[in-house]
Amino acid sequence: MRIGLVLSAWRGSDGIGANVLSAAAQSGAITTTQDNSAIELIIVDWAATDVTSRTWPNVNGAQPTEVTVGTDGGVYTWAVAYYADAGAAGSKTVGLSTPTLGTPDIIAVEIKGTTGGGGEVVDDSQSDYVPLDQASEPRTVGVW
Repeated sequence: MRIGLVLSAWRGSDGIGANVLSAAAQSGAITTTQDNSAIELIIVDWAATDVTSRTWPNVNGAQPTEVTVGTDGGVYTWAVAYYADAGAAGSKTVGLSTPTLGTPDIIAVEIKGTTGGGGEVVDDSQSDYVPLDQASEPRTVGVW
């Protein structure tokens, strides 16, 4: 059994807005509710497709910031990323454009913006993605 957990803390935001969970999809549309929101997304492929070479769609003319991308021994792959400023409220397509994933799922969450951006991710340099049985530090942002 594999367990994954991603925790994110954002500052300077008006809270959580829209979200989307799409089973069997590697991309999806999320309709942001406020201008200048951020969008954080998690993609998992249960077929463990190699994502060493990947393409993301642009949102508001920009690529996302990748937090972590990896694989767990050929069991599954994951990609976690965020768009810092999704621009004007409305529909955005997020996810991976390529490669074609085998058995994907995606979760995307709007981090409501304030004027000038969707807030700021808290200390992105402290992101640690470690196997659950090795997680011991309270600053751990993601556990796989």
